[in-house]
Amino acid sequence: MDSSLLLSPWIRGILAAALVGFAGNWSGPAVLSLALASGLSFFDLGRRDRVERDGERTAFEPDLYGPAMQLAFLGILCAGAWDNRGPGMPITSSSWTVPTGSSATRTTRAS
Repeated sequence: MDSSLLLSPWIRGILAAALVGFAGNWSGPAVLSLALASGLSFFDLGRRDRVERDGERTAFEPDLYGPAMQLAFLGILCAGAWDNRGPGMPITSSSWTVPTGSSATRTTRAS
């Protein structure tokens, strides 16, 4: 393996998923889905970047702004995970109640 270990697609995906997970404190399905999405996305971005760097495709020039775009995308995913890092709110009978009032009652017309 002649490419650097940090350029490995697997390492990129694992590090991105871990960073998003830690930013969201691993709290709930929203953070876990963001971590999974970031891991898969950065694995694919790393795989494509390695193909471009190895020169297997000569039709395309390497993107000079690619690393900046990847870091910006990772920042957005971390911000979304940070926003969802609150304590998990399980749905129990005490946390959700049926709304009451005139808007919640169903009125039917008598025929």
